[in-house]
Amino acid sequence: MAAQSGMGTPDAAITTDQTVATRLLEYLRVALQRPALTYAQAAARVRGGFETSIYGFALSEAPEPLRGRLVLRLFAEADEPDRARKEAAIQNSIAKACYPAPRVFITETDPRVLGSVFLIMERMPGHTLAHYFEGLGRGRSAPELAILLMRMPAMVREFSATMSCAQLQLHQLPVEPLVRAVENAGFSIDTITFEGKLSWMRLRSEQPALAGLQPAVQWLERNRPAEHRRVICHCDFQPFNILVEDSHLTGVIDWGNVTIGDPALDLGFTLSEIATVPIEVPVVMQPFFRAAMKAAGRRYLRSYCRMRPLDEAVVNYYQVFACMGQLAWAVDRLVQGRKAGAFQSATGFARLISHVRSLTGLELSLDKSVLELSRVRN
Repeated sequence: MAAQSGMGTPDAAITTDQTVATRLLEYLRVALQRPALTYAQAAARVRGGFETSIYGFALSEAPEPLRGRLVLRLFAEADEPDRARKEAAIQNSIAKACYPAPRVFITETDPRVLGSVFLIMERMPGHTLAHYFEGLGRGRSAPELAILLMRMPAMVREFSATMSCAQLQLHQLPVEPLVRAVENAGFSIDTITFEGKLSWMRLRSEQPALAGLQPAVQWLERNRPAEHRRVICHCDFQPFNILVEDSHLTGVIDWGNVTIGDPALDLGFTLSEIATVPIEVPVVMQPFFRAAMKAAGRRYLRSYCRMRPLDEAVVNYYQVFACMGQLAWAVDRLVQGRKAGAFQSATGFARLISHVRSLTGLELSLDKSVLELSRVRN
C-alpha cells in the first residue's frame, strides 16, 4: 500500500541510524493508526549499498501483514518516488508468481518522513551468497588473500548450482503479469524492456561527456542478436542479492534493474559483474584475483547452459550492453551532481571499459571532466 505520513513540513536530513529508527516508529504509529505501536526489534542497519540503506526491524502487536521481520529500504536520493513505486510494483508481481522476492507492504514517496523515499517489505530469511567472499578487499594480508583465492574454486562450485537454478526458475515465470503490474502503476513498459533501455543509452551517449562511448553504443545497435525468447531478467543477479539458508534459496533482493529480454541478457549482466566487480585487493594479488573471477564466470555459465543452452556470443553481446549501461548511468548521474554507485572511480570506469574492449576490440574513452567529477563525489 502507499502511505502518507501526515507530517506537514520539510524536516532536516536524517543523519543517524538512531534518528531513522525513532522517526520510522513515529511514522508507522500515524500511518497504521496505532499510537501505542512499539518495536519488538528496533530498526538497525543490516546492510547498505551505494544507492540505498537497509534496516531490519520488527513491530510488537502490528496488524497484518506487518507481523514478523521487516526491512526498511531507504533510497539515497530524495527525489526518486517513481523508482520506489516501480520497484514495489515489480517485487509484488514477482512475489505473487511464487518466486522468493520480498513483498512490499508500504511505499512512502514523501521524502519529508525520513529524508528520502522508502519501502517497507518483508525480510527474507538466510544470508547472502556473498558470505563466501567475506575477507576479500581491504584489511587482509597477502597470505590471507592467497588462502581465500585457493578456496575460491570450491566456493564457486558450491554457489554456482544454487544461483543458476534460481536464475532459470526466474526465467520460467510468465512475463504478462509483470507487464500489467508496471503499466497499472503508471509506467511505460519501455522502462523495463531491452529496447527501451538501449534507446535510453543511445540518447545519453549524445551528451558531450559520453561522446567517447558512442562507438560501443553503435556496435550494440549493429550487432544486436535476435531474441529467441523474452523472459523476466533480474539484471543484477549476483551473490550479494541471493539469500540462502542451509544451501537452499530463500530470497532474491534488489529488483530495481529488472528488464524483459532474452535469457542471455540476464547471464550477460551476471558475468559482466563477476568480471568487473570493484573489490580492492593488493596490487600483487590482482592478476590472481581477476583470473579466479573469470574462471568463476566460466563455471557459472556452464552451470546454467547445462540446463538451458545459450549462445556464448550472444551472452558476450549482453555483457557489453551491461557494461555500457553501467557507464552511461554512472556518467549521467555524475553530470547531474549525484553519486554514481560502485563503479564511481577512475579504476571502476577503467574496468568496465577494459571489459568492453576485451569483447569488442573497441577503444573507448571518458571525458576528463567526468573522471574529475568521480574523484570529487568519492
